[in-house]
Amino acid sequence: MVLRRETVFQPFNASIQTSTVIFLGTKASTLTWRSRQPFLFPHSLSSRVEEDFWAANDSKSSLHDWKFFDPLHTGVFTTKRVISGDDPIARVFHDVEDGAWQFHGQDESKSEDMTYVCLHHVVDKDPTIKHLADLPVGWCAWRDKVTTPWTREVYAPDAGGS
Repeated sequence: MVLRRETVFQPFNASIQTSTVIFLGTKASTLTWRSRQPFLFPHSLSSRVEEDFWAANDSKSSLHDWKFFDPLHTGVFTTKRVISGDDPIARVFHDVEDGAWQFHGQDESKSEDMTYVCLHHVVDKDPTIKHLADLPVGWCAWRDKVTTPWTREVYAPDAGGS
């Protein structure tokens, strides 16, 4: 049995009232009750849906004005240097085989440097990626510098490629 005392904040009629609740029961039942009452515990973990809801209403978030046809949590391939901000995105591929997105920097990409992240993280790193939201499958885009506009073209993989 677990006997615990917690102060719970309960907003009623625009004023904050506090009350003390004594939990009596097993540790598991206490945790179950807490998970069903997340707003009573400001330090509780929020769900992805809740986080996305708030981010979609924040004008500074990439989720606020989502342009892509793909969902924001679509997995995409990029490099660790791009995600860390050490290498700006210079080449983007929208693969014809499976519709996957690839975001590469100016440096040569090596397989050991590749990582898999949510699409919205790439857009958060470089908001100009929004201009490529309508890039068709089988196309690529590139630029020489971050300040230059994207050049789009049909992607023709190397004849000897994988």
